[in-house]
Amino acid sequence: MNIFPNRNTWIQILFWGTLWVLIPFLLTNNWEYSERHLVRSIVVFIGIVVVIWTNGVWLMPSFYFKKKHLSYFIAALLLLTVVLLLVAWDHAPWAEYMSRAGGSGRKRPENFKPNPSFQFMRYFSMAIPYFTALIGSALFEVVSFANKKEKEAAEFRSEKLSAELMFLKSQ
Repeated sequence: MNIFPNRNTWIQILFWGTLWVLIPFLLTNNWEYSERHLVRSIVVFIGIVVVIWTNGVWLMPSFYFKKKHLSYFIAALLLLTVVLLLVAWDHAPWAEYMSRAGGSGRKRPENFKPNPSFQFMRYFSMAIPYFTALIGSALFEVVSFANKKEKEAAEFRSEKLSAELMFLKSQ
């Protein structure tokens, strides 16, 4: 197993990373907090790189293509959970940039307890870029794998046909 990403993996990393870095810039249209946007974008991009690289280099070949679909599903959920926990970690150097109130200058009171449903929505919204990158890269890998198998089957049919032709000529 090659640990270095191939050309298609790099293309996916650039596509999904650029998509999820540009979307917040375009949707917020707020350039006052460009440092906050920059740090958030770097963290999101690194998380997407980890998800796509792990999925393409390790998860898909080790589980999905070997017909271990449940193992793939569990490993993919664990991957997303680990990446999301690292991104949302409250003691990380980037934590202040990842919070909702991060760039607004508002401070939360000491005794502030967030609503549990709000916490769920916070994690859910933070997981969307990584989930879409995982699903998109998995679809891309499956299509690439199917194309490779189709080419192998076509080569096999061609070799079989030429062998049969050689056999008939020898008779």
